[in-house]
Amino acid sequence: MRALALLLTLLSLALGSCQFARGEPFGSGSARATLSGHLMDTTSTVGGVYRDSNALSLTTGAFATPDTEVGLDVNWMEIDEGTLQAVDRGIGLYTRYWFHTKGSSRGWMEGTVGYGEMNYNQETDANMYWGLGLGVTQFMTETGAIEYGFDYTDYDYAIPGINSSYAISTFKVGYSVFF
Repeated sequence: MRALALLLTLLSLALGSCQFARGEPFGSGSARATLSGHLMDTTSTVGGVYRDSNALSLTTGAFATPDTEVGLDVNWMEIDEGTLQAVDRGIGLYTRYWFHTKGSSRGWMEGTVGYGEMNYNQETDANMYWGLGLGVTQFMTETGAIEYGFDYTDYDYAIPGINSSYAISTFKVGYSVFF
């Protein structure tokens, strides 16, 4: 819950920052930055264990074409459930395809490949991860938007107690600034 409270505070501070940019937000060479919070369920592949967790991510990307964006995703996740307390950090590359580039509401899908590190009970492991996402961006101003989306991410770690693989289903909400 601390992560969600931090997200709401940062989003409220960012609401005024979207007024500085001008121009077409979906032109080649334009860019986007998003801070988002995630509410998620973590599913272990061994035993089907479900865990609630919270996360924050920061993405920044540039438009290669008016409907294709590529960029960098930095994320942080905390799992705190009884005896299980773990922190996961990752950095990845993503590609986002925008379905509809006219009007104030725009749908998108994205794919991510990255490198993550998990710390659990003083054990650490790092490995690659991949993810898929689908969502909608609703513009509130010319360059500021709220994003809603669902993500699926698959991780492989070799830490005792975490199991070798787990998947995360995420509902995320973020605030984007296009410039």
